[in-house]
Amino acid sequence: IAHQFAKRHKVIVVLKGARTIVATPSEISVNLTGNPAMASAGTGDVLTGMIASFIGQHMRVEDAVKAAVYIHGKLGEVWSQKTRASRGLLASDLIRLIPQTIEKSLFKCHPCESRDLTLRRRKIPDSASRFRDDI
Repeated sequence: IAHQFAKRHKVIVVLKGARTIVATPSEISVNLTGNPAMASAGTGDVLTGMIASFIGQHMRVEDAVKAAVYIHGKLGEVWSQKTRASRGLLASDLIRLIPQTIEKSLFKCHPCESRDLTLRRRKIPDSASRFRDDI
């Protein structure tokens, strides 16, 4: 559904969930970072702000979205490691972790290469039903 919408409207779709999906008109990426603690109020707003910030720093929109989704998931992982908790995460906790997480995540690899950001990339076949069976 996300890919069909992205293709039909020529947009990038971020479908938040246990494994966040980034769909473009030509491909879909599944983010492998994050955890259940991130299912709390305001965390999606943090992600939106990160995407906007990366675009404002002149990243290509698709790269900005993928980088932000990856780092956003890493923020949740870092928080859980630091607190040893699986609940109680606040959006402000993620915000405080952004600088150090970006430093550790992006400077070890090129931010625009999804394979380096542990995003699993799939080319979209012409048939949407074949794609759904693939996942």
